[in-house]
Formats: sequence, structure tokens, C-alpha cells
Amino acid sequence: MHGVDAEHRPIDGGATPHARGKLGEELTRLDLERQGYEVIVERVAIETPKGYFIPDFIVKHQETGQILAVESKFGPGARYTPNQEIGYAHLADDKPVVGVTQQTRAELARAGIVKVDGVMTYRWNTRVVPDADLLAEARANLERAARR
Repeated sequence: MHGVDAEHRPIDGGATPHARGKLGEELTRLDLERQGYEVIVERVAIETPKGYFIPDFIVKHQETGQILAVESKFGPGARYTPNQEIGYAHLADDKPVVGVTQQTRAELARAGIVKVDGVMTYRWNTRVVPDADLLAEARANLERAARR
């Protein structure tokens, strides 16, 4: 990854907010995988003191075992929702990760996830843009998914 400058223009290219969000999520997934993380659950409801929120990913590093809750935002105007603010603060405060559904609870239990070691937010298309290979792979994955 590198900073935006005259040589590295923003990558949104007039896409809709939904399309930018999907691209950001795919870039985040691929970058996490490059770093050695395995996606344990994706976009599932996690309990909070005020209900639930939906993080983009909960990941576990394959070598270190580090567990992160990850949010992907695309562009300088992308903000946390009120539920995301509550949820990520809850997890960052060393609280347990509890899925709302039995399936999510089972997936978390299989991976040995009780708490997260940290919360990470990717802010694509601000000062950080993907390298050309990551961007091409993300776009190809999204095109394949759209054809299904």
C-alpha cells in the first residue's frame, strides 16, 4: 500500500457508494489474507450491551493467533454507524465476542475466538490506496461474484 499522490490517484472512479463499499471490503479481505490472517466470520451480528452490530470481518492470524475485529471504510466521508461505534468500543474494551445466531457462535467457538486482541479500520481511498495487483484481484473477485 502507499499514499495517494500525483502518481497514485484515488480509485473510486465515480462508482456508487454501494460499489465503493464492496470494493473496499474485498480489498480489505485480500490485504488481510496477504498478511497471514484467516477470515473466521464475515458480516455477522455480534452482541453488544445495546443490541448488536455487524463488523465486516473477524480474523485470526495463522501464525501468531492474533484476533482482530476489522471494519472497512472507503473514502474520507465514510463514518461508523452508531451501532458500529458501540460494538467496536465494546470489543476493544476486552469484552467477549458473542454471535447473535447459533451458527455464528459455533464458527467462533471452532476457531477458539472468545475475545479480540484489537480493532482495526481500513480507510481506503484516503491516504491509503491498494497496489495495482491487489486492486486488480479485488475487481476480478467482485466481477466473478456478480456473475453468480
